[in-house]
Amino acid sequence: MSARWAEGAGTRLGRRARVAWLLRVNRLLGEDITLKSLPAFAAAFRGGTYGREVSVSTVSRWETGRTSVPWAAVRRYEELLGLPRNLLTATARTVWRYLAPGPVLDTSPIASAARPLEDLLEQAVSGDVMAGDDWDQLTDGLCTRPDVVLMPTGTWYRLAERLVEEMVIADRLPWMLRFESLNRLLNHPRGGRTVIAVCGELAAGSARLTATEIICALDNCGHPDAADRVLSELASPAVPWPTAAR
Repeated sequence: MSARWAEGAGTRLGRRARVAWLLRVNRLLGEDITLKSLPAFAAAFRGGTYGREVSVSTVSRWETGRTSVPWAAVRRYEELLGLPRNLLTATARTVWRYLAPGPVLDTSPIASAARPLEDLLEQAVSGDVMAGDDWDQLTDGLCTRPDVVLMPTGTWYRLAERLVEEMVIADRLPWMLRFESLNRLLNHPRGGRTVIAVCGELAAGSARLTATEIICALDNCGHPDAADRVLSELASPAVPWPTAAR
């Protein structure tokens, strides 16, 4: 995680404290009883996505919120505890975003890219199946390169359109991964305005519940265009609210 993770984390209920609780509870309630021991957990930590040894005190500071936790370490918790990939990282990113002082682009990847950004882009725009993890990796690659230029013209539009259309029909972890990917792309310096426009267009042509979900995502974006879309929807909904039963 970047240094911005620590912003506003001084309070007991700040972002760092909540993620610390998430990690500690999952370790203590995990199926492997040997990992309930802090020394045993620290001894087993090196490996997978985390190539460095950690001390008992390091893990203790992570789980008490005294120091921030690298994204790669959160992923290592998933691996050691046998949890579904992205379950903890996606949840931690949601906490990081929701409790942030303001909208900001997260440029810190969880781990080194497993696949080249170009391959993921080709997969997304070609119509091949995209899993939630594919979207997460693609977004990681785009956000670590804030000045990236996508060619041909219209690539940002097609990416955003597909992401939103998949998000509104997904649920559980696949939904969370897509929703967080959308929130991050909304704040991308190069593609953000296009993603905002796509959200506005799709919300205008969607059923009420789907439109609300899309508009809610815009609330986390700091761009004036996003604020205009949200205020416009509140003042004059594209899809009228149903009349209350009499």
